[in-house]
Order: sequence, then structure tokens, then C-alpha cells
Amino acid sequence: MKVRIASAGTGKTASLVLRYLELIASGTPLRRIAGVTFTRKAADELRVRVGAAVEDVLHKGQHLDFVASSQTRGAFQEAALEIAGATLSTIHGFMGQCLRLAAPTLHLDPDFSMLGDWEAVALFEEEWNTLRYLALDPGHLLHGVATDELTEPLLHLFSKRSLAEAFEPAEGEENQRLLRVYEAVYTAYEARLGANLLSPSELERKALDLTRNPRALGRVLERVKVLLVDEYQDVNPLQGAFFAALERAGLEVEAVGDPKQSIYAFRNADVAVFRKALREGQPLPPLARTYRHSRTLVRFLDRLTQTLARSNWGFGPEEAPPVTGVRSETGRLEVHWVVGEEPLDHLRAYEAGVLAQRLQALSQQTPYGQMAVLVRSYGSVRFLEEAFRRAQIPYVLLQGRGFYERQEVRDLYHALRAALDPRGLSLLAWLRSPFGQVSQEDRPRPMRLQEVE
Repeated sequence: MKVRIASAGTGKTASLVLRYLELIASGTPLRRIAGVTFTRKAADELRVRVGAAVEDVLHKGQHLDFVASSQTRGAFQEAALEIAGATLSTIHGFMGQCLRLAAPTLHLDPDFSMLGDWEAVALFEEEWNTLRYLALDPGHLLHGVATDELTEPLLHLFSKRSLAEAFEPAEGEENQRLLRVYEAVYTAYEARLGANLLSPSELERKALDLTRNPRALGRVLERVKVLLVDEYQDVNPLQGAFFAALERAGLEVEAVGDPKQSIYAFRNADVAVFRKALREGQPLPPLARTYRHSRTLVRFLDRLTQTLARSNWGFGPEEAPPVTGVRSETGRLEVHWVVGEEPLDHLRAYEAGVLAQRLQALSQQTPYGQMAVLVRSYGSVRFLEEAFRRAQIPYVLLQGRGFYERQEVRDLYHALRAALDPRGLSLLAWLRSPFGQVSQEDRPRPMRLQEVE
């Protein structure tokens, strides 16, 4: 498997689009290329981007760094006709397509329906309640074993079934009993689903079964020649085993991702799957130029990333290639924080005073009318107003919504939080998208205190 590390903001989607163009130009029809990513939104965006790139090639002869030869025009004309039906989907969407290609061979209804996770849990609970009732019979094999206290452990195991095809019990009679009951309930649950219902985890299991069936696997390999997998750091172990099995069977698989951006452990994602592919596969040169942000923020966040990597806080130096910015040098970045054992109101007042002093000093180069201060809640405003009045800084107070939901603001916020406490949740959020940009206003006006909800 070919694997590439692509840090956030480094043009990962653009690189995938260019790979599509290279494959089409080399003679692989678009209908034989499968593009897989983590969300429907991302898959739809990739379809639009690939379609636009194909149109660029047909009308201008090139797209970004890709230049098409005249001999490939027919291939791109064919791709333009196929884009609407091309396989660009989520991981589960691709697995579903593979299963439908060979459904009878796998004892599935080709028109099987998908259950939501919550529906799957509800069905599993129903089967567990049924088993407990039946086990009240002294002649039942699980009489005296299927007891109420197993409910929570059973549901926990069920929620983690994408981590492994089979669970192995730890030592101890209680663990043996728990696994015995779980297997009985799960068997009844599978029978309940039958041939026409699948939940996401059961879809993964059936897809993995497909790779062990030569006839079913052959159907997939006839249809798909190249598989491009985006966000590979967020796949779970069963998904990773499915892709690895396809690759061993002869399918060309290329994966793009970044271990630093793996934040979906709550969905059973396991970054070890990506690291295993990187270790055992064919590493490709990383993408390390970012187009999303100014160079000022690049330098700050890149140094922070390298510091975390050297300390092995979640990832190592080999997973954090240096990132360089290509946008112009604009703005400045300063980080100040206040610590102490004083009451919170005293600390906030001191913090406001520090900010007022810095704004006063910066006003020698930047007029107050070109400054803005964002605050998270109205409770912070009174401290700033007092500090600004003492410093004789003119301001206008406005109310706004959504500023702290903007990606560039959230990125910087989480970066600073991660610097203060690398063990906190902000490290995960920041690593998901470690860079941001600060927008600038050209129109001068009085400085604003902005209350943000």
C-alpha cells in the first residue's frame, strides 16, 4: 500500500485530484477508480473537484501543475461523461457497493438496507432481554449466567465490535462467562438482521468476509483497478483489514492521512492502523506546503508541532514533517497568558490591563480603528471596558455570533490551549486542523469590543 502523510492545509484534496488526472491520463478509466473518504460531505466535495479538474483539462489543457498531452483528450472526454456515476463515496458507501456486486455469493439481499447505530443497539438490547427471559428456565444453557449485571458490559462490547472480528477473554471465570453470553446474544442479533439488514459494524464484517471469498473478491477486482483512500488515520481496525486484504489481492491502494489529525477514537478509529500501513507499505513524499494561512502562523504552529513531536505527545518526529507557508507574510502573533492564585475576577482584570497596554503600544503602528477584540461572553466585557477607560482607548461595543465557530479562530484557540496543556482535549481538536488565518479589515473605524456567543 502506498501511504502519504499530508498535514492539514497542505493541499491534500488538490493532490488527490491531481492523482485522478494522472491515472486517467495513464489509461485508467474514471469508472475503474474508487475514491473513498470519511464523510459524505468530503466525498461530494471530491466529486465536484475532480469534475472541475477534468473540465479544466478539456478546456485549457491543464489543471494546476498537471499538463495533459493531446493523445489523452479522448480519455478525459470519457471521464467527463462518467463523473456523475464514478465511485466517490464514504468508506461504508464503498463497502456497500462491493457487497452488492456479489450479494448472492455472500448470502445477502442485493437491496439490503442500512440501520443506524442507535437502531443496532436497540435490536441488540431486545435480543439480550429475550435471552434473559428464556434463561429463567432451569433447563436453559445460560440459566443462572445471563444476569442483569451483565447488561452494561455487554453493551460496551457491542459498541467496540469494530475494533476486532472476535473478542478474546482475559483470564478469569467472569470474563469467560461474559464472552459466552455476548456470543449468544450476538448470534441472535445477527439472525434478527437476516440477509437484508446491516448496521455499519456488520457492514464492515461482511466486507471483510467478502475478501475471503474468491468469487466475490473477483467481482470487486473486475470493477475497481485503483482505490484512493483519504483520511486514512481515521479508519478502524476492521476497515483497515478490509483495505489491506484488497491490496494483497492485487488492487492498487493509495492512502493519504496524518496521524496527528486522528480524533475519532470515540467512533473506534485507531491511528495504529495508519501507522502500520506507513511502516509496512510504501511511503510517499509528504505534503508539507500549506496554503491556508499566513507564514506568521505557520512558523508558530510548526514550532509547536515540532516541540510536541520531540516530546512524543501523541505522535513522533517522523509523523510531523516540517510545514512551510506559501502565502505572503502578513500580521503578527503574540501569546500572553495570566496565571496566579488570585480570585478569577482579579486575574481577568489583570489580563484586561495587559491587553490594554499592548494595544496602546501597537497603536503607534496600527490605528485603533483597525483593531478588534473578540470576547467569548458578556461577562468579560466589563473588565475590558474598565481597562480601556483607564488607558483612554476609544472603543465601540457590538454583539455578534459565530466568530468562535470560524475555523481559523477555533484552530488558533485550540493551538494555544494545547500549548498550555498538551494532555487536554484541545490537543486533539488542534491537531485535526493545526493551522488557521486571521482575517484583516481594510476599512478604518473605532475599535470594537465584540461579544461573541
